[in-house]
Amino acid sequence: MWFEILKKDLMKQKSVNIILFLFITLSTIFLASSVSNIRVVMDGLKTYMEYANVSDVMVVLSREDEKDAFEDWLRSCGEITEYAYEQLCQVKADDIVLMKAGENQGQTSPFEAAVTNLYLGYTGGKYAKPLDGEGNDLTLKPGEVALPLGMMERNGLQIGDTIQIKIADKTFDYRIAVQSRDILFGNEMSGLGRLVFCREDFDTMLRDLANETTGVFGFNATEPEKALELMDEQGFQSIVGTVDRSLYSMLYVFDMVVAALLIVIGICLILISLMILRFSLSFTMEENYREIGVMKAIGMRNFSIQKIYLAKYFTVVAVGAAVGILLSIPVGALMTESVSGNMVLGGSTDSLWINLACGVAIIIFVTGMCVLLLL
Repeated sequence: MWFEILKKDLMKQKSVNIILFLFITLSTIFLASSVSNIRVVMDGLKTYMEYANVSDVMVVLSREDEKDAFEDWLRSCGEITEYAYEQLCQVKADDIVLMKAGENQGQTSPFEAAVTNLYLGYTGGKYAKPLDGEGNDLTLKPGEVALPLGMMERNGLQIGDTIQIKIADKTFDYRIAVQSRDILFGNEMSGLGRLVFCREDFDTMLRDLANETTGVFGFNATEPEKALELMDEQGFQSIVGTVDRSLYSMLYVFDMVVAALLIVIGICLILISLMILRFSLSFTMEENYREIGVMKAIGMRNFSIQKIYLAKYFTVVAVGAAVGILLSIPVGALMTESVSGNMVLGGSTDSLWINLACGVAIIIFVTGMCVLLLL
């Protein structure tokens, strides 16, 4: 009799059961893939900062006439444990021309930077280093340049294309050799962009422009906030920007915001599933009133009758969650792929367990609500 009631109910409420199944599947996909993506981004950002050797504070000087004074202060400040200096050169996007390779060889186009400040830099710096796709220090040969993903995608560039840079009425051609992972200058939300060269090419381009370079100091401190307060008291006039470690989390928060929105959508889908579940249970009980009366007449208790319908909805929810877990794996991989172009994520291997945990949590929650509705 139990099997016949369940079979009859499944056939009569086929559309409702399918809708419930789809909502559970979608909610599992959104929740599992989004929670997994947030975990990957959070762990990946920590790994990324370690690989790039992010300092507690980075200070950008608009000119180098205060370089010696600033360095003297770093040496004398008791809060500073270590520091390093490197140069950048600010350029305009109008001074860069793109030359395509392959089928479009010979075609030129203007360069779109999409950042407030565009710089030329070099490999070998100590802090906030540009990296390759594996998280290793970037190495370039003379005549090569590395660009971050955002710039390459915006300009339709590929490895092997050429960029031409005009500096002080001189032009220099460089082949794009690798896509860089630049933790500060590779995220367009920072408003900063950097084209990376080997030190030899950097010095060649700026041989006659030593006074137009921008200085960047990175330093670690026992108490970074106190060190910043002491720095402000010095009254340095050429400081145009200060970046501390907390800013990096803000730069990559957009990737987590998207995932968080999908989690909200998943929760909404679960709530809708519970409404469908409530409607389905009420409709089932009313339609099977006669069968339920017969079961009670032969001595079956209410809990035994409830288990029949609980088994049905548990099966629907469990199958929906299982399908959702399987589909969340490729969906999560796509979400992670959209982030990995800008970050070095390291070796996060617990995504599958996160997906399974989310799926089991949905099964327990929805089944528990079903039990409450049947009481």
